[in-house]
Amino acid sequence: PAGFAVFAVGRLGTCELDVVSDADIVFVRGVECDPGKAQRCARSLVAMLSGYTREGSVIAVDIRLRPHGSAGELVISTRQLSQYFESEAKAWETLAFGKLRILAGTEKLAKDVSESLHRLRKRFAAAPGFVPELRAMRKRIAESGGVDSFKTGPGGLYDFDFLVGLLEARADLPCAGKQLPVRLEALVNRGLLSIAQGRDLLHAAELFRRVDHAIRVAEGRNRKWLPESDILRASVAHTIGCSDLDNALRAEMRDVRTIFQSFFSD
Repeated sequence: PAGFAVFAVGRLGTCELDVVSDADIVFVRGVECDPGKAQRCARSLVAMLSGYTREGSVIAVDIRLRPHGSAGELVISTRQLSQYFESEAKAWETLAFGKLRILAGTEKLAKDVSESLHRLRKRFAAAPGFVPELRAMRKRIAESGGVDSFKTGPGGLYDFDFLVGLLEARADLPCAGKQLPVRLEALVNRGLLSIAQGRDLLHAAELFRRVDHAIRVAEGRNRKWLPESDILRASVAHTIGCSDLDNALRAEMRDVRTIFQSFFSD
């Protein structure tokens, strides 16, 4: 319907989907769009993409990253989104919503959402509590996911999300539609990361992504660490071309955590 748009967030927002990835989607409508039509359209899209048929499904869809998560409305209006950004959004949501990228629908909505997001990032980036709040959330993620994870553990992929997101918010740099190497290069070019920091982070990110992809292909699922099966672990190591992936991952995680701490130290 007119005044309706579909936005990508998460890895879909930065064009980094992998095998068995979920598509994180947010539905937004303008004030002129009929709420009932918008709801029916959103439900139809989710069912069409994620519904199981004899030929399988297209892709798993995750709609929980919208404001208020599963408790929130499936389709949020631009007015509600703006109000949420102004009074309820948390610091970490500044980073998550920074990846919003329009997939389909009314371009005017993309402009309205972009303006609301700009105000959100500007407000949080200037707040003295921005770094402490991000640090606390990052700590909770690490504790909930376990330290032995190249995703949630200290020095894992979530360190990239928080570090790069922090620097982008401060500099008001857009990240939607841009993969991590491009975002790191932009930060180095702005002098927000040193050349050495950018190089080390890029090297670690490439290893983490390659290992993540190899695990998904070998095991058909998403994992936080290497497979428990010796056969599958050997398959992943062969794909990567590294015989000692355990130690290689831990070494890169230590380097990433060192850089992360230089920006997030107490």
